[in-house]
Amino acid sequence: MTSGKDTMGEQPIFTCKAHVFHIDPKTKRSWMPASSTAGQKAVINSTVTPNMTFTKTSQKFGQWSDVRANTVYGLGFSSETELQKMT
Repeated sequence: MTSGKDTMGEQPIFTCKAHVFHIDPKTKRSWMPASSTAGQKAVINSTVTPNMTFTKTSQKFGQWSDVRANTVYGLGFSSETELQKMT
């Protein structure tokens, strides 16, 4: 949040820089970029629940399912070290 005020009563529990993807809703197989532009802005706002699991699927990529958004998100990191911060 850029204004410094917490108007929604939400606080980020984790922030990171990564390439953000979501699963193609038609095929349920291929990844689609969540944004067409690279930058510093937040691309997703996923609700975290106790039963959610972030799964490392390769050295620099991980994913999780957001039931409320009815999608699977994927994060591609620049290094394995950056991914380890997420797990």
